[in-house]
Amino acid sequence: MHAILITGGNSESRDRRLKELLTGLAAGPFNTFECTGEKSSVGIGEVREFTRRLYLAPVGPGTTAGVIRTGDLLTAEAQNALLKTLEEPPGSVSIIICAQTEDRLLPTVRSRCRIIRLPAPKGQESLSGKPLPGVTGSSGKGGLLALIDSEISTREEARDFIVRAIKGYRLQYRKMSAAGASGNQLGETIRTVRKLQTALLMLEANVSSKAAAESAFLWPDLLDKEPGVM
Repeated sequence: MHAILITGGNSESRDRRLKELLTGLAAGPFNTFECTGEKSSVGIGEVREFTRRLYLAPVGPGTTAGVIRTGDLLTAEAQNALLKTLEEPPGSVSIIICAQTEDRLLPTVRSRCRIIRLPAPKGQESLSGKPLPGVTGSSGKGGLLALIDSEISTREEARDFIVRAIKGYRLQYRKMSAAGASGNQLGETIRTVRKLQTALLMLEANVSSKAAAESAFLWPDLLDKEPGVM
């Protein structure tokens, strides 16, 4: 199979795995082509130009590699335009797609790829298995701001942070429900998950990375109050 999907981990671990694959394919800088798009999406126009370059690539030693580092950002139309090339890449071309989560890719894309699933990076369990700091009051908003500031510098890292937080709160909800938590406690967790989902939409709408992540935690005091109550 000439198409590979690297998913999971974080941006650094996916980049490391990508470099290892490119080295193994003997794909150097002169026969590696990348597909890039706007900050918020990679559209059909970028994919068509990407595939055109792959078909026109000169034949030489090693493998020609086509790289899509932000597979999460491929629009549905762009993914459909990529299908034929994934199934029948030209000559000695290999295509490597990196994505934080494979769920954002169409089943028809995933089925045409050999999938490499990277393990969660060290420390991710503290976000995916427990409530985030600043929500339970353990470290306050200052601690949460420091965490966001240290974890997030790109849109992909913001998306990774928010997705992990959603998983963490869903796990927290299940544990609280099993322990017989009150309706108010469960309702607060549900509201936080909804705010995180809204933060993902804000990220897609091109809101700055840190502002989107902060919105779910640093604005809820106002968002949760009754109208007219401050």
